[in-house]
Amino acid sequence: SSPTPNSPTSPKPMPPASPPTATPSPRHSTAPPVSRLPHDKIIATVDDTAQTFKVLLIKTPLVLPYTSVFVRLECGYWSDDAEKRLREAISAAAPQDNHPIVHTDRADPDIFPESWRSAPIDASAGPLDPALAAPAQAVVAAALAKYPASLLRDNLKAVYVVGKLRYRGIAAGGTNSKSAIYLAFMPRYPEAALATNVYAEFSSILLRNHKPVFDHAAWLANCPEGYNQDATGGVDAIKTKRASLAMDPKLLEQGFLHQYATSDFENDFNSYASRLFTGDHFLWDAIERHPRVKAKADVVIRFYEALHPDLNRAYFTGLRTQK
Repeated sequence: SSPTPNSPTSPKPMPPASPPTATPSPRHSTAPPVSRLPHDKIIATVDDTAQTFKVLLIKTPLVLPYTSVFVRLECGYWSDDAEKRLREAISAAAPQDNHPIVHTDRADPDIFPESWRSAPIDASAGPLDPALAAPAQAVVAAALAKYPASLLRDNLKAVYVVGKLRYRGIAAGGTNSKSAIYLAFMPRYPEAALATNVYAEFSSILLRNHKPVFDHAAWLANCPEGYNQDATGGVDAIKTKRASLAMDPKLLEQGFLHQYATSDFENDFNSYASRLFTGDHFLWDAIERHPRVKAKADVVIRFYEALHPDLNRAYFTGLRTQK
């Protein structure tokens, strides 16, 4: 999308990922845990529970000497594991000195910069499905944990995960402002795609905030003739259905990872940054086979290492996933 006057930064589109065929999760089938406690502690537990819940007593003819059996019923739709993951995600996303606030309960216009709320941007969001709040928190927290705390503190203040994201007449998977990331997440949307969008959108903020550090000359030296570094064609690419994220062998020869990367420089840069942080083995295979891809990946790695010494080649090599 084109820069807009008086806008902190115009939103950059991230095409929505194509959701895979959903596979139902098997129902929890393991046997419930059995705990053995002294009788007086069990009675005390029942007494405490009765302060909040009704206690149902069922008498049976079964006789076990010196034994009392109590059955505690939990929620059928919410397992202990789900409760643990929710609390861990909430704890990880809680406001801290070095971490952004992750919002999964906001989709109001005020989440956007004021200049985005009217034409020509007309940014809007739909509420996130409450059932996706815990998974979204966990995915975003895990993604942000890959960055040094100082880099987060200085560049990212908030992450908004919403159900739908629109601007400039398109539906998008993500965008970013000066210090905030906006991400769309919906049922059947891959969690891996949500994490990828975190890396892509944050890379835009870092690139914008630290442009002098980026080696533009080395990047341009590995782009095809006629490459326009100032082009802003992400929105048009999505509107005209030229936003595939699938790796293309012909484009790899030119130094592009996929069709959407050819839309503009920022999306080109995002494609490398996001795949480096996911450890995508397809990228590493392309680095080994295509000189231009290797050279551009080296530029991106040097950029991140200049931002923080921990984000060096060894770090990204360590993230590399196996086939």
